[in-house]
Amino acid sequence: MMIISDTGGGHRASAMAVKGAIEHLHGPRFQIDVVDLWKKHTPWPHCKTADAYGTMVKYPILWRIAFRSTQPKAVHVPQLRAVRAMVASRVAKAFDDYDPDLVVSLHPLLQHVPIQVLEQRAKRGHRKPAFATVVTDLTTCHPTWYHPRVDRLFAPTAVVRDAAIRYGVDPRKIILHGLPIRPAFSVGARSKMHYRRALGLPSTTPLVLVVGGGEGMGPVERQVKALRAETWGPEGVTVAVVCGRNEKLRSRLAAAEAVEVTRHSKAADASVTLSGGGPVVVRPLGFVTDMHAWMFASDVLITKAGPGTIAEALACGLPMLLNAFIPCQEEGNITYVKENDVGGYERDVKKAAKTVRRWITGPESEQRDRSARAKALGHPRATFLIAEDLVALIPAKCV
Repeated sequence: MMIISDTGGGHRASAMAVKGAIEHLHGPRFQIDVVDLWKKHTPWPHCKTADAYGTMVKYPILWRIAFRSTQPKAVHVPQLRAVRAMVASRVAKAFDDYDPDLVVSLHPLLQHVPIQVLEQRAKRGHRKPAFATVVTDLTTCHPTWYHPRVDRLFAPTAVVRDAAIRYGVDPRKIILHGLPIRPAFSVGARSKMHYRRALGLPSTTPLVLVVGGGEGMGPVERQVKALRAETWGPEGVTVAVVCGRNEKLRSRLAAAEAVEVTRHSKAADASVTLSGGGPVVVRPLGFVTDMHAWMFASDVLITKAGPGTIAEALACGLPMLLNAFIPCQEEGNITYVKENDVGGYERDVKKAAKTVRRWITGPESEQRDRSARAKALGHPRATFLIAEDLVALIPAKCV
């Protein structure tokens, strides 16, 4: 039973990645349920947690206050104890219904309450399943991720491991494998040229990948315009833009690209030489299911500082320029990327475009070294290692 809350898409994505890895390794041997415990198995208003999160992250000051004010144990421990009193019966029923042999938490608010509910059930004669936490934040984690009575805690980085120890988790329970990412990023990865051919991309033209998340949020359109305004090398550049479910954004980018193609065509017919370097070709994409192929094919990624996207890029050896972040839990990711020299951070779209152009048109050795550092920092097999260790927690009589 993998318990999550859909506060952002990363927790479910990580759960599905681990589920996919277990199924890849063991086939249909295990029944794996991914359960939004807060939404489906708590009463109002707790079932609206995801909605409240979505509102607060739109107003950074609200989220920063909520995050910082609940960090001290003196605040969040009694707070969660009070929450448990209100939701315990519904959460206990969920455990009765699913009757899991293993519970895996992939959300910061799903340690204290579930562990205490499971312990109370055990006192009433129910068997107590093993409980594991898979941390899905990369660096800056809220203390509620850490509970001393977990059976295992899977940390993505040494920063998270050290924080878990400070908050009372036995070091012997902590395993450092990396952040769980989709199995496609570690199963049968091929060469950059292979993926470019498969995606219908030119083999030698540099490729910049701009990602706006599942909803196509952030300064995507302005960033594309800034990239188009830069002067590139003689081969130009291809800019692939993942718009997610934002169809209006994809349509606007497609219309703008059609205008540019027409302009270049007329200039060529009139034997007019357009100023600047090679052409900038924009490929607007919707919601993609082959993100691994686009990342492996790319030279640079422009994205927000989400932990999952960063971990996937590192697994591909893809340097990145971060352009936005969620306060508190994603701020440390920027430091992580910069200190390890695998990318940078720039909110100004024009400065970001100049930085990317400088990386791509600069010495090939610098780009190659940056990519090698990213690859060395990545953990492409993390999901499978986590999957095997989770299976090992299941009692032998249940396997």
